[in-house]
Amino acid sequence: MKVTDFERLLANYYRSYLQGERGCSKNTLQNYMYTFKLLRDFLVDVKDLNIKTLEINDLTKQVILEFLTWLENERKLKVSSRNNRLAGIKSFFSYVYEHEIKYMELCKTVLSIRSKNAEENIPNSLSTAGIKLLLAQPDPSLKIELRDLALLGLMYNSAARVQEVIDLSVNDLTFRTCPWVRLRGKGGKLRDIALSKDQSKYFNAY
Repeated sequence: MKVTDFERLLANYYRSYLQGERGCSKNTLQNYMYTFKLLRDFLVDVKDLNIKTLEINDLTKQVILEFLTWLENERKLKVSSRNNRLAGIKSFFSYVYEHEIKYMELCKTVLSIRSKNAEENIPNSLSTAGIKLLLAQPDPSLKIELRDLALLGLMYNSAARVQEVIDLSVNDLTFRTCPWVRLRGKGGKLRDIALSKDQSKYFNAY
């Protein structure tokens, strides 16, 4: 079966650009590709298009706008999530713009789609008393709760993301005169965070 330009460009975008040039993390790759899964569902279920013969010229600005409206109205996505899916699509069209001159005009129209303004919700934060209460819950005499205490303390003191903590391995911890932990952020970026005396004690004990 003939490979369409859309299939070829999407595969190259995923492998050569996202994985190769940008070195995106597994989670970031999954997020980008989930955008195109949603787009595929829309094209097949709503637009009644044959995904096997889909060409990039079928992805007009109007079709993308209809997709974004579908995400909000049918999939009940928040504006911020809608904008996130748009960013994924625009990233792909930016790649196509740079590599396929014959699609430049199409890319320009899609890239002209603007993000929606979302209401800024300031997240609630725990009070100092609340944080102390949270950290007082694990029982350090129990191994599993000692682990929880170490990880909760790390997240509080370093502002580490949940995924960064999930990705930790024993080799990321160093116990020397100045103990520290190495965290892997978005895009595989590394940063070293000093451990407090208590954190070091709990990690060592665990």
